[in-house]
Amino acid sequence: MNLINGEAVEQLKLIPDKSIDFVCIDPPYELDNHGGGKTDFAQRKLVKDLHIDFISNGFEMEKVFTEIERVSKTMNMICFCSNKQVSKIMNYWEQKKYSVTLLVWQKSNPVPFGNGKYISDLEFMIYVRGKNAIYNNTGYKNQLKVFNYPAPSSKARIHPTEKPIELLKRLIEIHSNKGSVVLDCYGGSFSTGLACMELGREFIGIEIDEEIFNSAKKRIEEKIKESKEMREQIDRVKNWKQLLNEQQTTTPKVLTLNSHQFSQLVMNTNYSDGYFKDDTIEDRIEFFNITNIPDTPASNENAYFIVLLIGDKIIGIAKVDYYSKPTSIINFFSIDKEYRGCGYSRLMVDALFNEAKNRNKNITTSLYTQLGKTHLQHLFNEYAKKHGVKFIDRKESDPLYQY
Repeated sequence: MNLINGEAVEQLKLIPDKSIDFVCIDPPYELDNHGGGKTDFAQRKLVKDLHIDFISNGFEMEKVFTEIERVSKTMNMICFCSNKQVSKIMNYWEQKKYSVTLLVWQKSNPVPFGNGKYISDLEFMIYVRGKNAIYNNTGYKNQLKVFNYPAPSSKARIHPTEKPIELLKRLIEIHSNKGSVVLDCYGGSFSTGLACMELGREFIGIEIDEEIFNSAKKRIEEKIKESKEMREQIDRVKNWKQLLNEQQTTTPKVLTLNSHQFSQLVMNTNYSDGYFKDDTIEDRIEFFNITNIPDTPASNENAYFIVLLIGDKIIGIAKVDYYSKPTSIINFFSIDKEYRGCGYSRLMVDALFNEAKNRNKNITTSLYTQLGKTHLQHLFNEYAKKHGVKFIDRKESDPLYQY
């Protein structure tokens, strides 16, 4: 992605010969900023049209086209233009013995005022093709000569004549391949650059107006950042799916520990202060001999812990307080973030209910569970329904599950 703030011809001269695969340009149109009658509306429209005066007087056609022909590997160009420019541009390239085709962009949302003239719902594109130019057959509908797309919203535009990205993507897919170098020497909002990013093309964009250039460059940079974050997210999902597949074949060990046993276990593992460490297990763990922990119900204290282990790694913990009351209160419940979505929450809920039953205790939850009350309550409700445990909705406090 090479974005340049400068004049088109001057910057084109700096590009090496035969280095460009596809040119897609939207040079200044030749427009009639007049006509349509002498009504108040027509006069107001004339004043409004003055804001595009800087792009309504055409461009130095021969100088620009000479440079484009030089830098192109073979002529392969789409040039947007007004109806006043169609014959000039087509004649120029036909005299050079190139194949020339007229295409039409039909706007599905034109400004709905004719005021004595035809409604401006069409813009024109001239396709210039040399020998061996890239042309991909992308399907019947994509290869029609009329392109039906809405014009971008005026509020969302950076440049007054911005083109729809979907239209540009369709052109780029037909006339270039992945990795191709695409040039737009009248870059404007760099919408062509955005389309190239999405399609895996290299892009060279030139824009003369510094204010428009800066705005367009900022938009491109934001999109690059979004794309980078998206790629990282996709990589994380791929890694997570791989981990998930590995984990689903592993059955964790379920331990019920008293406070002393639990403190001995966590002393040398990856868990501390109620939260799992973000570090990898290799960074933290000092291998602990699990066989020293009795795999039996914890002694009769005021609290016990349900612990899930895979190898020497703690992947899940629930802490239960009960004191002298007939109800067990779960005030901490956590599954390591790398192991969530693998069904281990459900496994720990089963262990909690089984231990409560062994101790002749009812069971309830605390508002401070790490996974959140709603998620945990859903799992509890599922277990209660499956095993015939009585569910009591206490409205203003946590629900009670009663054996």
